[in-house]
Amino acid sequence: PDLRLVVSFLTKRVNEPDEDDYKKLARAIKYIRRTKFLRLTIEAEYLDQNHWFIDGAFAVHDDMRSHTGGYMTFGRGMIDGSSSGQKINTTSSTEAEVVGVHDNMPAILWTRYFMEAQGYPLKPSVIHQDNMSAMLLETNGRGSSSKRTRHMNVRYFFVADVLKRKEAILRYCPTDEMIGDFFTKPLGGAKFRRFRNIIMNITHDEHGPVDVDELMAIHYDKMKERFDESKPMQYIDSGSQECVGNQSEQDKWAGEKGKKQPTYADIVSPSQS
Repeated sequence: PDLRLVVSFLTKRVNEPDEDDYKKLARAIKYIRRTKFLRLTIEAEYLDQNHWFIDGAFAVHDDMRSHTGGYMTFGRGMIDGSSSGQKINTTSSTEAEVVGVHDNMPAILWTRYFMEAQGYPLKPSVIHQDNMSAMLLETNGRGSSSKRTRHMNVRYFFVADVLKRKEAILRYCPTDEMIGDFFTKPLGGAKFRRFRNIIMNITHDEHGPVDVDELMAIHYDKMKERFDESKPMQYIDSGSQECVGNQSEQDKWAGEKGKKQPTYADIVSPSQS
């Protein structure tokens, strides 16, 4: 899982590689040699609900197309995920986020149907995102679209239908805690190691022992929130389509209105950061 992003980007440079691409490949090979002892460990804290962290990086490719990253877990370790370029051009980060969720929707629904066939019916899958405008579009469909977003093909509002059927539910996740970032853009230093250790559920990396419980403290709190099917879905009136939302909107989606969401720096000691 920790190589999905670099493989996705480097394979797009096969026809016309340059010196920078060679340096990136050499760096990736050095990383593989240094961390070949790392293993993906999967643990299921529960089997009645899964969580998806989906993000989109806007216009990062040479053809100005965006990149989608997704991560799915039942508790610890990555069960499924993706890091791939989007097949259409978008005109804003909001559209890129909507397309990213739509691109992952087949995997979201397939997982639900597969688990139900095995005798494990799921509660609505929780989709975590860090873009409020995209969440408005996905929740309200065309009810939140404006002239700037109306040109988006109707099939990308298929997400709104899935939410109305209660097969999935959206939850706001602060950008600093968005694990999907790991699959959309290069991260460096402590943030790269932190997300990699969370994704692969690593307890001991190249720098020493890892406290996974501390790394995932904020994500555990989000995963403990169980969706109550007796409550109706909450729809939010449309607002600005380009901003990522103010703090009050973010708190409403997080279910903790008036409470500031802590960042990684707030919960980890300086020695680990």
